[in-house]
Amino acid sequence: MNRFWDKVLFTLNGCWDWQGGTTRGYGMFWLDSAMVKAHRVAFVLFYGITLECIEGLKLLHHCSRTCCVNPTHLYIGTQQDNMTDACLAGVMARKLTEDDIINMRQEYASGVLNQYELAAKYGVGQPKISEIINNKFWRHVKEPLTL
Repeated sequence: MNRFWDKVLFTLNGCWDWQGGTTRGYGMFWLDSAMVKAHRVAFVLFYGITLECIEGLKLLHHCSRTCCVNPTHLYIGTQQDNMTDACLAGVMARKLTEDDIINMRQEYASGVLNQYELAAKYGVGQPKISEIINNKFWRHVKEPLTL
């Protein structure tokens, strides 16, 4: 399996970054006449199991980095676990409204809630909250004028 490990960059942050081909951010590896997600290959190689053992199961990333193939950063979970993790990481979020944006900015500015509390309340990740309150996203939404 040198062909696999030759495509891995071992980084200082502990992630093992896939350097080969990718699809939607996930490393891809040609194995036994099929394209397989690289993190799944790393998992089975590391734990000495077969792909069939994890067929139908989700392999989630503790590090939230789809290019990471470090088996110690991976764990088996459900689709719901995957969606929850993605939401908490700010990768996938519920649809926010302009009223949500105005309210979260006001709640943050007044000290009512911190960024992590806002993330939990609105169902998005803290990085997304930071981008919103710092006007990196939703810049067009302004607080209504008070008379």
